[in-house]
Amino acid sequence: MVDYHVHIGQYGTLYFQPYRVVKILKEVGVSGAFVSSTTSCMTWENREEMNLIISHIKDEFYEGCEYAKSVGFGFKPLLWCVPNMYSAGVSVTEMIRDANYCGLKIHPRANVWDFNNQATLRFCEELFEFARDKKWPVFIHTGLCDFERADKFEKWFSLYSDVKFVLCHTKDLSLNLTLMKRYDNVYGDVAFSDVKAFVRECPKSLYNKFLFGSDFLVNCLTKSFDDKDENAYSLLYKKYIKQWAAIVPLMCSLQRGE
Repeated sequence: MVDYHVHIGQYGTLYFQPYRVVKILKEVGVSGAFVSSTTSCMTWENREEMNLIISHIKDEFYEGCEYAKSVGFGFKPLLWCVPNMYSAGVSVTEMIRDANYCGLKIHPRANVWDFNNQATLRFCEELFEFARDKKWPVFIHTGLCDFERADKFEKWFSLYSDVKFVLCHTKDLSLNLTLMKRYDNVYGDVAFSDVKAFVRECPKSLYNKFLFGSDFLVNCLTKSFDDKDENAYSLLYKKYIKQWAAIVPLMCSLQRGE
């Protein structure tokens, strides 16, 4: 089973060590994961600080990839796309350099995506061109607020019909389902979602447009993440998997090219 929504890196005052996240996922039976770094949400005062953040993120992915190789785990890094970095002069080519990225992550709650800003619009075009050329999926955080609506990026769903867009979370499941029915290339994930509400509101005929995702470790946060917590997080993750076990076989898999 692949988890399409996993995080490593700095999250507030907590730090999710890449090798430890992989270790837990491997031990509970997950075969691979699409992973983004929440270190990408850190702020900076100048270009030097921004470059340090970019370098640290690449180091995190290197650590995660190397450990994953040693235990036979499919580690798939996602580039967390930050408009402010692009506006500060960091090109998309520079962003993806030195890291074996497999897709893009867009998070309108964590970062400002202002479509009245021409630089942001150019950033979108470049990102989706890269996604098309490299056959990368694009994962987009969605929620209930206007700035994170699932249809925020809708115009690009049709312009880039050969790119797979994944609407993360099911907070506004009705809108997500509308978009998934409207566009063949739009999918969803069930990260940090209530399985009972999902079963109640989502037609079974659309289960195959969803990917399994957990939002691990964010969905399991109880305290600082260190050695003594590994067992606790493992148990919480197993509980999440168990809740979705009957539905996962009916979901799609980007690994299979569906």
